Amino acid sequence: MHQQHTNPEPTTKNRSAGGGGAGKTSKKRKRNQDLGPGAPRQPVNGYVRFLNERREQVRAANPSAGFADIMKIMAQEWTQLPAEEKQKYMQAAEQDRQRYQKELQEYQQTEAYKSYVQQQQQQHPGQHQQHGDRSNNAAGHRPDGSGNQVGVFDIPIFTEEFLDHNKVRETELRQLRKASAEYEEQNSALRKHVETLQAAVSRLEAETEQQRRHSAALQHHLDSLRDVLANSFAHLPLPGYNETPTSQTVDNYMAHLRSIIQEGSPENAGLIAAARDIISRLNYSA
Repeated sequence: MHQQHTNPEPTTKNRSAGGGGAGKTSKKRKRNQDLGPGAPRQPVNGYVRFLNERREQVRAANPSAGFADIMKIMAQEWTQLPAEEKQKYMQAAEQDRQRYQKELQEYQQTEAYKSYVQQQQQQHPGQHQQHGDRSNNAAGHRPDGSGNQVGVFDIPIFTEEFLDHNKVRETELRQLRKASAEYEEQNSALRKHVETLQAAVSRLEAETEQQRRHSAALQHHLDSLRDVLANSFAHLPLPGYNETPTSQTVDNYMAHLRSIIQEGSPENAGLIAAARDIISRLNYSA
């Protein structure tokens, strides 16, 4: 207790700036004291190992970049890291976890640990089960995002690794929120485009239906006109045309009659006059 008063723990800012060696030692001491003063060093996961290895290199390559920019660069490097390279860090983390489990099991058999647990039970009655659970959790493992098994205390709280990891997660969340907002804008524009297309399709369908009804009406009128002409000219034979006009053949009949009228031959004058008389008396409304 006196040592903590005489040597206060450095601030988070100092630790983040790289000058918090004493702070990290104090935090490590406090972390080890969760399981006793002689507890083994906690394992470090693959991602934090990558950060620790690349941090100084990225800072040197980007001297004008701020802390958040450096963390963003390292996060992007980790994301783009080939699987075989990333596996090296994961394997090292797994070896470190196995080392920690072995050392922890050995430590829990020591008199120092048993004495520490007994002391904690005396100082905090009723909380010994909590200490036992915490030690069991520390010895256990859980999967990280890649499916590898890592220790529960891989990133000790309030250390530089924890702060770096937290910064990376915040950067990723901001990027995800930005991407989500962009996708929402794109979806909104696409929805408006789809609505415009649907309206255009509806108009085209209405116009197509109108044209279909109009075409049907014209076809009906044409069929009626053919019937009228076939009936009217059924008793007017044409020279060189031996068929009686019907609804199916009246088109050819009228084409032949037109050629006779255009020729204007005197011998067909009576035929032309009779045709004109029939045409003048046609009842188109029928």
